[in-house]
Amino acid sequence: MSKPLQSMSFDQDTDSSNPSNVYNITCIEYDPTLPHRFMLGTEQGMMLSCNRKFKDQSEIISSVYNTEMGPILTIQRNMFFPKLFASCSTWGVKVWSEDLSSSPMLNLISADGYVTDAAWSNSHASFLFVTKSKGCLEVWDILVKNKDPIFSFKLEGDGLICVHPMQNGDQIACGTANGCIHLLEVPQYTTFSSKHEKNMVASMIEREGKREKLLEGMTREQRIREKRPEKEENMKNIPSEEDNFYCLEDDNNINKADEFDSQFDFDEKLVEEEMDHTMPEMPFFDLQFTDSLKLALKNNQHKHS
Repeated sequence: MSKPLQSMSFDQDTDSSNPSNVYNITCIEYDPTLPHRFMLGTEQGMMLSCNRKFKDQSEIISSVYNTEMGPILTIQRNMFFPKLFASCSTWGVKVWSEDLSSSPMLNLISADGYVTDAAWSNSHASFLFVTKSKGCLEVWDILVKNKDPIFSFKLEGDGLICVHPMQNGDQIACGTANGCIHLLEVPQYTTFSSKHEKNMVASMIEREGKREKLLEGMTREQRIREKRPEKEENMKNIPSEEDNFYCLEDDNNINKADEFDSQFDFDEKLVEEEMDHTMPEMPFFDLQFTDSLKLALKNNQHKHS
């Protein structure tokens, strides 16, 4: 073959044709059980889920996952759950689900050197092997612990650079920078049977999916609440049609009341003159009349005596 059958360009901005604005590819993941899909790791820390059957250049990338941990060294799918995959960067390993593109399910970080490679076990759905720059091999069980590996042991002083599990069985091969290969047998460090282990991993994926959807709903609701006070403040300044209707009705009623009261307005001077003619001023008590009455009563008493 003198030339490739197909060439693809992965631009960070689909509207831009600047060659300096493309993703720098560092690794590729391809699963034969998913022949029309593959994943790419980039130097920018992004994972690109791509589609081989595309009609337009913009349809190549279907999903983007941001690891935020620097260049991606390895991407590998879980053979028991193809939707579950792990990304490896120098600062740690992250476990992802295809249904959750906004954040990883798990962050596997240990302080014993930089990460150089990661691979899923072919015999246990929850086992993950990680090699470190200080020569340590770590075995993680995502069902038992996600803060520390279930065990770790040192093989080389110069560091391990890659790990590859055997297709069938519990043997793994680790490579070093000096060109040495270590073949190891991993014991059955699990308390669950194979069937129960798969069921528990499936339950974990389902639980994390529900949690992510719940968080997305809460975030969406919070954004709506943050925008709502501005809309309410603007609505307060705008009178509604009902308010305008009642304001007009109140104005009409006030005008009618003023017209009704104006029919009973009289001139104050005319009212005072009429009161002077019809109601002459009279004292409440006549003192002279009272004295005459007392004298008449006394004389009447003397006559009877």
